[in-house]
Amino acid sequence: MPSSRAGRRRPPDRNAHPLHPGPWPDGIDAGRLPTHVACVMDGNGRWASRQDLPRTEGHRAGEEALFDVVEGALDLGLSSCTS
Repeated sequence: MPSSRAGRRRPPDRNAHPLHPGPWPDGIDAGRLPTHVACVMDGNGRWASRQDLPRTEGHRAGEEALFDVVEGALDLGLSSCTS
């Protein structure tokens, strides 16, 4: 006699994600992650001016921040990140 569980599927793991095999950081629900994140690089020059720095320093700081965002997106397994 077949098991009463035959044909039943396990409920999906809410933290499962095909591009992120490892454990998720606390508070992140993989089921709610977007597939594409876009970053608008705006205000870096103004930030530098308010800090009495050359605008190019603001652009350098913005580039570092963008790298942090892209690395985080890769760590989470997001499929697309544009800027």
